[in-house]
Amino acid sequence: MIEKKCEAGVCQELFSALCENSCPLHMNIPRYLQLLKEDKLQDAFESTLRDNPLPSSIGRICHFHCQMKCRREAIDASVSQGDIHRYISDTAYIEGFAKKVYERLIREKLPQTHKRIAIVGSGPAGLTAAYYLVRLGHDVTIFESESEAGGILRWGIPKYRLPLDVFDHEVNFIKDLGVNIVFNTKIGRDISMEELERDYNIVILALGAHKDMSLGINGSELEGVLSGMEFLKDVAKGKVPEMGKHVVVVGAGNVAIDAARTAQRFGAEVTVVYRRMKPDMPANKDEIKGAEMEGVNFLFLSTPKEILADTNDKVRGIELMKMACGEIDLSNRRKPVPTGESFILPCDTVIMAVGEEVEASFVKEFGIKTVSNGNIDADHFTFMTNHPRIYAVGDAVTGPATAAEAMGIAKKAAEIIDWKLMNKRRFHKLFRGFDYSDEVPLKPEGGNRHYTIKRPLEERVGNFKEINLGYTKEQAYAEASRCLRCDVRVTVNTEEE
Repeated sequence: MIEKKCEAGVCQELFSALCENSCPLHMNIPRYLQLLKEDKLQDAFESTLRDNPLPSSIGRICHFHCQMKCRREAIDASVSQGDIHRYISDTAYIEGFAKKVYERLIREKLPQTHKRIAIVGSGPAGLTAAYYLVRLGHDVTIFESESEAGGILRWGIPKYRLPLDVFDHEVNFIKDLGVNIVFNTKIGRDISMEELERDYNIVILALGAHKDMSLGINGSELEGVLSGMEFLKDVAKGKVPEMGKHVVVVGAGNVAIDAARTAQRFGAEVTVVYRRMKPDMPANKDEIKGAEMEGVNFLFLSTPKEILADTNDKVRGIELMKMACGEIDLSNRRKPVPTGESFILPCDTVIMAVGEEVEASFVKEFGIKTVSNGNIDADHFTFMTNHPRIYAVGDAVTGPATAAEAMGIAKKAAEIIDWKLMNKRRFHKLFRGFDYSDEVPLKPEGGNRHYTIKRPLEERVGNFKEINLGYTKEQAYAEASRCLRCDVRVTVNTEEE
């Protein structure tokens, strides 16, 4: 058995704790919480790096699947595991002991194997695969079409959520490990798949899903209609968006909410339009709450019918169909059903953010199989495509998912690829053990959940300063003490002597 995971979370012999089982990266969360409690910050930091090469970045933007399964929820509220591992890594960088850990990881790389691996894409999946494979002794080169590394983390996440200095610090460490990144290189234009397959032992496709999907409604071609990902990317590159003062964002995922809050920071009045109800929105709940607090409007049970033009072929409004809640569908949400009524919402800009898909014509041209939605057809366990030396990871396989999910796939693929190249399992050699207590608290500790400090609303207007300012030392230690240590197995003898 390669992966010790139970999707239902009931086979406890397969995992140590529910939080770890639900984490796409399989982070040993109780371990780093306990190490922090014992004031072993350097070990706690290295513990996070064992499973997550971007702890400060992911600690800011993760969906925190772990917290959704925390047993502390049954008592009061889940442990803020993500905020704690952000605190640990931020502290490691600020106080300087991160450098010691990084230097040791560089020294302890496994001997050079002389196996060459090409990775296409430097987003979270590509960086994660590179992080593990270069430490395993392989020669790793990433080919990136943009001028800087990061993919969605650089171009799709606003700076108020993920400051670039934080992200760049972690990318630079991956480079220091020996990963070579070739920028401004597009597959099919600057280099061919044939060349990659010829010159490398393994090729990993970590393309991401960055192409905005279209609803195909009338008016989509008008001046003033923007795509969500392109809008965020332009802003990330320092461009001032060409938009009006009344913006409608269509969609309910993270791209839609990020686009809405970004447009609002440029002085626009923003309305998010969604065909279902608020509880059905797939976006991060904290981001939705943040948008509401900042003045973004929401219009539910409404779906676009047509984008309306003025006499100059510019957007003047959007016609919306009213929807009603129907039967529960396969997503366990009520299906939106048209009521037959419609209305017009005046606006001068429409940002379409209804989903993303993989954009990689070179994949099909090379003969790599895809599924009906355009995602690459890769084996669920090995991540191998129909070409035995070409693998695919991240959103290129799953479609749009969280950064942690993409990284989790890449981590598993790195282990499988190394196993194939070397004909033996070596992944465990990258990690060392940690000394910490397995004492289980007899009663819940730490009090109620501790919340991170947020930048006041009045300080967010018109700028991209980070909103979540993180924990203080006292908060982080107190929050870590709330862990119930579900990972510790206790046998109780009820027999009388």
